[in-house]
Amino acid sequence: MEEKLENKIEPKELWRVFGIFIAVITFFFLVIVSLVMISRNPYEKKLANEIQAVLDEYNPDKWTVGEKIDLKSSFSYSGAMYHLVSKNGSDKNYAVLIRINTLYGPLPAVFVYNKNKGTEFIGFQGLHGRVKNILLSNYSSIRLKYWINKIPEIVSKAGI
Repeated sequence: MEEKLENKIEPKELWRVFGIFIAVITFFFLVIVSLVMISRNPYEKKLANEIQAVLDEYNPDKWTVGEKIDLKSSFSYSGAMYHLVSKNGSDKNYAVLIRINTLYGPLPAVFVYNKNKGTEFIGFQGLHGRVKNILLSNYSSIRLKYWINKIPEIVSKAGI
């Protein structure tokens, strides 16, 4: 005599388990989204301070980093753009921070963009002393020219 074991689950029980599962997933999703939203402001301020340090090292008291501008391109994940306020009140300038490949791996590079004057390479964020001098003296001008030519396209996608 064979006994059949039937594994029947009531539809109400199935919907209850499914509802609990969706509630747990939704809770974790909301926690992650809220943590990202909370950390966005300090992250943007830290980036602005780092750009300001590079600008001050290059030419002290010439620019002040202003508001962040959203990049509407794929570069928004590896870069940032900020308004620059000039001390002499001249043209609109923008600081663009982009991670580029160097001899020491990817490093954040700071460029200043002006619609009339073009793009100017300022320096690498976080490099000082001997390493900075070695990198700037050995850095490939072809790579630098690529980014100097690419930045106007990046900035134009931001609506500037």
